[in-house]
This record gives sequence, C-alpha cells and structure tokens, in this order.
Amino acid sequence: MRSVIFKEEIFIDVRCFWWADSNNMNETVSTDSSINMFYFNVVLFLCVINITKARIRRDILTEKCQNVSKNVDEVKLMDHIFCDFNGNNLRPVKDNKIATNLTIRLVPQSFAYDEISATISVDAWLVLNWVDQHSNWNPKEFNGIDKVYLRESGLWKPDLLLFNSSKT
Repeated sequence: MRSVIFKEEIFIDVRCFWWADSNNMNETVSTDSSINMFYFNVVLFLCVINITKARIRRDILTEKCQNVSKNVDEVKLMDHIFCDFNGNNLRPVKDNKIATNLTIRLVPQSFAYDEISATISVDAWLVLNWVDQHSNWNPKEFNGIDKVYLRESGLWKPDLLLFNSSKT
C-alpha cells in the first residue's frame, strides 16, 4: 500500500532581542558584579519570532508537479483517495486517539548578530513531513501509479503557532 506523504516548508525569520539594565549600559564594565549582571541580562533574553517571509511549498514525495501526466488511471486514483474526504478538518489518522506524527526540521539559511542593536537574526526553513493514513492505495490497482501530486488547499495542515511568551 502507498500513502501520500506531505511535506510543508515555511521560511521563517527569527529575531532575538535582549536588554541590559539602562543604568549599567552607560557604565564601564569593570567589576565582577557588573560583568555578571551583563551576562545575566544576556542569558535572560527575550525572543520575538516573526514570520517575515512566509513561503509555503508543498511537494508530495519531494518531486516536482510539472512532471506529472494526467491520465484516466490518475483520475480514478484521485477519486479513490478523496471519495470520503471531508476537507482540511480531517486529521490524517484513522484512529483519533492516535497522535499525528510530524517530522520537523529547522534548516538555517543565514545567521547574523548585531552587537549595536543587541539582536540575533536567523533565517531558516521549517520543514514538516507527515503521512496521511486516509490516502492509501495499492499501485497494482491503478496501473502502477505510486506517487500523486496534490495542491495544499483543502488538505489538513498541522496547527503550529510561533509566539513570544515573554513580556515586552
């Protein structure tokens, strides 16, 4: 049996800020206590995560969609996959008591530190993969088709929230 494997990539920009005590910012760091205070402020930084350049790309089985030829067998397969499809609210598991397994990778593209503004910027791809258990088929029944390519609209996507839990 073959299943549809979904892959979603989101380009995110992570910015982390930290602030030192404004009274200590003008003083020269010369004593151990002021050095400890500086490092304490650095360790207790606040992260603000912004999705600045959101580009979502979904590839099924990491292949390009333009290489797919539309034929009758593929139409039958799509009808088979989506015969009981209930839109994007249907989680991709057959038993609702089972969690949906996601593989998550963060692939950094660039990293920058600005000492003057006390910011760290990271541009990265967030890659998500999961298997839809509702979309199983036997390739022998569909003339050997073992891959399908779908648009993301109407399909289930994991609920991911990027947020700042610090007080700013």
